[in-house]
Amino acid sequence: GFEAARDLKTSPITAHLNVIGYTAKSDWYEGPLARLFAHVVTKPANPDAIVSSVRRFVVPWPPDDERVL
Repeated sequence: GFEAARDLKTSPITAHLNVIGYTAKSDWYEGPLARLFAHVVTKPANPDAIVSSVRRFVVPWPPDDERVL
């Protein structure tokens, strides 16, 4: 998860994406790692909490700056 999030955030093509972490060890997502994630959902989480988190960070497509991938 950390490596994938880091790769997404360091690429100019995907840096704008919101990454949501899902973990049983929420303390790992503090400090410098926090900048990689828009939100962290801790396990166990009920499905409504996961859906709510995703809805919170959905971005309309195309983005306002109309980047084309």
